[in-house]
Amino acid sequence: MKIVYLTRDLMFPSRAQQAARTGGVTLQVVGSPEQCTEAIDDETERVVVDLSSTGAPLADLAVALKAKKPELELIAYGPHVQSDRLAAAKAAGFRTMTNGQVHSGMKMVFGE
Repeated sequence: MKIVYLTRDLMFPSRAQQAARTGGVTLQVVGSPEQCTEAIDDETERVVVDLSSTGAPLADLAVALKAKKPELELIAYGPHVQSDRLAAAKAAGFRTMTNGQVHSGMKMVFGE
């Protein structure tokens, strides 16, 4: 199983990598929506998007990702105070989580 993780955060990906290794998952960290779409392959089952790392229209990203692999699981997360951004992600087809939910559920998000 492979997870593509779109983030520009410099610290959190190391924790995500550890959760992925523990779960036997390949984690590919990318820094742009274009790289995210390009990284999708036959092994990819999930895409995780850090909403703080992109201002790109999430609907466009979801369409591009699903065009490459319709069965992808899409997760987007961000600060709970950015309710508009989380709502836009949900409307675009992403399962949404707050930063706190992702931090406390690392194994579920990056390791399964």
